[in-house]
Parts: sequence; C-alpha cells; structure tokens
Amino acid sequence: MNQSFKIQKGRWDVPGVGRIDSSQEVSEEKLLSLYKLPRRVFPWISLGPDAKVFLKKQNLSVKEIASMVANATSVEELELLESLNKKSKPLKGIVSTKKVALEK
Repeated sequence: MNQSFKIQKGRWDVPGVGRIDSSQEVSEEKLLSLYKLPRRVFPWISLGPDAKVFLKKQNLSVKEIASMVANATSVEELELLESLNKKSKPLKGIVSTKKVALEK
C-alpha cells in the first residue's frame, strides 16, 4: 500500500477524477489528482510520510505547487510543499502568507 497520501475509507464519485473506492488499492497518480483538487471538493485526503519522495519525482511546476499550497491545512504540509521548490521567490511568499493565515 502506498504511503504518499492518507485517504479516508469510502467510495466517492469525484468530478474530473472518476469513481474512487479507497477500500481497494488506489494508484498514487489518482491520489495526486485528488490532492490537487480544492479541499471543498475532496477534503478526505492528506499527505503521508512518503509524500516528499513521490512529489519530488513528479517534477511539479511552481503553479501546481502553489495551488497545492493554497489547499494546505497545516504548517507541516506547507513546509513539505515549500521544500519541493526552494528557488522560487513567489512560492516562498505564498507559503509565508499561508503560514500566517494558518497560525491565526
């Protein structure tokens, strides 16, 4: 079983992704597409312990990382996502703004 993402058990029809049955094995690519969705669409997913390794392999653009930062719900998630691209100054600004918002 993959450890990149944690997903709540259940069955869902997710717009743009398709039918998900988390009682069975779900591919990491499908879980990544779920994680990229806004939390109001699919709030039952979070990053797992091996997420950093998997996300590094995906070579995500700064725009994709920024959209995931906007969906982050914890400071730990933000720090992990920030570590995917240390060179982008706009991304650092987005992460710092989101950290302030989460800490309040």
